[in-house]
This record gives sequence, C-alpha cells and structure tokens, in this order.
Amino acid sequence: MEQQLFNHYLIFSSIILGLGVTKLLQNVGQLIKTNSNNIGEHFWPLYVWIVFIFFAQMQYWWAEYIDRDMVPSNFFLTVVNILFPVGLYLMVEILMPDCQSERTYNLKTHYFENKKRIFGLGVVLVVITMFRSFLILDKPPFEDTNLIRILFIITFLYLAFKEHDDKEWLDKLHLWGAVLNLAYLFIFILIYNLYLI
Repeated sequence: MEQQLFNHYLIFSSIILGLGVTKLLQNVGQLIKTNSNNIGEHFWPLYVWIVFIFFAQMQYWWAEYIDRDMVPSNFFLTVVNILFPVGLYLMVEILMPDCQSERTYNLKTHYFENKKRIFGLGVVLVVITMFRSFLILDKPPFEDTNLIRILFIITFLYLAFKEHDDKEWLDKLHLWGAVLNLAYLFIFILIYNLYLI
C-alpha cells in the first residue's frame, strides 16, 4: 500500500519537476538561439542562477527517491511536499525572460527588476524544505542541512534587499551571491548524500 502511495505521489511530483526542467531548458535554448544583437547585456549571475535551479531540481528529484519510505500520509503533507517543485517552476518563470519575440533583451535589467520576487520565493522555498524536513522526514530542527538552509535564507534576503549606488559593486555582489549559493547547494547535496552511506 505504501509503495502504491509513493508511486501515486511521485507521478504528480515528477510532472511538476518535468515542467520546471522543460521550461528551464526551453528558455536556455531560446537564449542560445536569440540573435546576439537582441541581447542588450549579458549578466553572469543570471546564468549561475540557472545552473543553481537546475541542480536544485535534480536534488529534489533525487531526494524524493531516497526518502521514498517517508511518503506524505495526508493531504496537508502532500501539499507541503509539492510546493517545492511548484516554487522551482515559478522561479524559472520569473528568472528567465521570454526570448521568443524579436525585441531586445537586457538580461541585467530583467534580473534586477525581478530580484525581490526571485529571492523572496527562494526564502519561501527554503522554509518549505525546513517544514518538509520536520513534518515528513522527522528530522531534528538543528541538523546539518538546516544550518545550510539558514545560510540560503540569509543570502537570499541580502541579495533581495541590498541596494547600492555603485552598480559595478552590486553586479559583483550578485555574481558572488549566486556562486556562493551554488556552493551551498553542492555542500547540501554532499551532506545529504553522506547520510546515505
């Protein structure tokens, strides 16, 4: 019975994750196909965040299989569990401009116009994973992975609300913030998988 419940849940979760990965790859493909004259200014933090979201989607997919014995037992827990892939899909939607038209895109402008939405959603997603950890996986509140999650929250909040007159400094801050979060994610994946050994 529990295996059937897991399969039922996994199908729904995988559809949402699949849509997110598809959207991400479609938008990256559109960026690659877009004439370089149509991209006003490339912005490297955007590309790092694309890699970050892709690996976050992969980690969630992997974790779902690893934690298959901890199937959500009621509708509320299923909703908590499904909110993460839904949030990742929305992050892709907000982060990536629609490159299908012929207009000129300024990736940097798009990024800064949407940074509060992107990182605000990032904070919500991290809080959801913490609730998932407590409610579904029965993990203690101060485990190693939650300490990494707190670093994610601090960085997301800082990147969302930090304003500065020196635009070059702000660009570097967002690049290093993206790289730092990618490093956090890889450390999280490493710690998470060490529990499996």
